[in-house]
Amino acid sequence: FFVFLGSIVDPGSTTFGVNSLSFSLYSFVYKSRSDLNCIIHVQTPAVAAVSAMKFGLLPLSQEAAICGQATIHEIQIDSQTNQLSLNNKLEESKSKILILPNHGILACGTTIEDAWHKTFHLILACEAQLRAVSLGIDNLILTSDRANEQVQIFFVFSGQMDVFLDLGTETVSTGGGGVNSTDIKWSVGELEWSTLMTVLDKAVSSNLKQTNVDLSRFSRAIIPVIFIVNH
Repeated sequence: FFVFLGSIVDPGSTTFGVNSLSFSLYSFVYKSRSDLNCIIHVQTPAVAAVSAMKFGLLPLSQEAAICGQATIHEIQIDSQTNQLSLNNKLEESKSKILILPNHGILACGTTIEDAWHKTFHLILACEAQLRAVSLGIDNLILTSDRANEQVQIFFVFSGQMDVFLDLGTETVSTGGGGVNSTDIKWSVGELEWSTLMTVLDKAVSSNLKQTNVDLSRFSRAIIPVIFIVNH
């Protein structure tokens, strides 16, 4: 557990420290955006490449539409406090995709599941964009504003099929991944995250059994090794 400035409150069972300078950046985002509870800093090659593009994340694919509006924020450092921050009035932004020029992209969410859902589609959107831009910007067909709005409106009305049908689109779903036929109201990314955890549990359990490891030592909830800052 950490306070906003990155000092360790409880080290838990590890002796690991924390990069206070880097953590100050995520602290700034949390303090500026009270609607966010999870940040995943994505720096895969494709995402890093898109973060270096002047035009940012282009509306080229369904995955980009799911990500929603992406805003660009330069990283700034206070020479006196040695703390990082972002410019461009972050507190006024509603975007959950924050592009850090030349430093990757922050995929944010109200929950861990939401942030992971954004991360999954962000990586696919950036990979598609990286391949497409090699043809030249003038040769690309961007998705319409109307199509992007339909995707985002449907996300707001999570799981309401009547709204979904009124919009006339069957390409994107909210919680449930578009295949939910039950009365369960999944939040964004919740079903996909639960499925991932089940797959990971089985994979780890199978590997541990093969190596004769006592499974009782491990918690059932195993989190994948990805860079998550959560508060």
